[in-house]
Amino acid sequence: LEGYNIKRLELPPTRITHHSHTSIDLICTNLNEEHVAYDVTLTGLSDHTAQVCSIMTEVEHATCNKSKRRIVNERTMEEARRLLAAQNWTNVTSKENTDAAFNAFDGVMRFVMDTACPHKKIKTKYSKRNVWDAESEDLKRTYLEALNRETLTGNANDKRNTALHKKNYDLKLKDLRKKQNIDFIEQAENKSKAFWKVINSERKGKNMDTYI
Repeated sequence: LEGYNIKRLELPPTRITHHSHTSIDLICTNLNEEHVAYDVTLTGLSDHTAQVCSIMTEVEHATCNKSKRRIVNERTMEEARRLLAAQNWTNVTSKENTDAAFNAFDGVMRFVMDTACPHKKIKTKYSKRNVWDAESEDLKRTYLEALNRETLTGNANDKRNTALHKKNYDLKLKDLRKKQNIDFIEQAENKSKAFWKVINSERKGKNMDTYI
């Protein structure tokens, strides 16, 4: 790392058991350490701590992320149907080969879509997905207390007790996430789109090995 002017910051132990205190997680940077702040916190999601890193910098012009997309809804689709019904398709059906016919058809469709629902710049919104409730907070607190007890004693019974509380906490989080996904789909105007958004979000989460 030093060959690339990158340093590993000195972290306190990030995995603590009755037998060991190890720092096996990394925060690396090529910035001056005075401009980097970090914190190690116990989340209850695993036997590892979480690392939160902040970079202290001055942002002269804060820019918001924007994406370019079509606004597809009932109104724009009705306008598209009206435009399609008014089209003269002779320019498509009179073509002598499929490539020319397809190009003509594609031109009509592009015109209709650009007229009915043109591309617009949309500000990207990031919504916080807070799925926790009072019961889950209690389960988390109970699990962390059991984990601390196991860390201090190393007792087999304490270890089994920790595993039981961890299982209860995980099951509660899964139930809350399931309920949130159901509510999101039921409240969405486009339920099919919302359904696939949930599926893709779950796939992405599994591929990245993360928790919600």
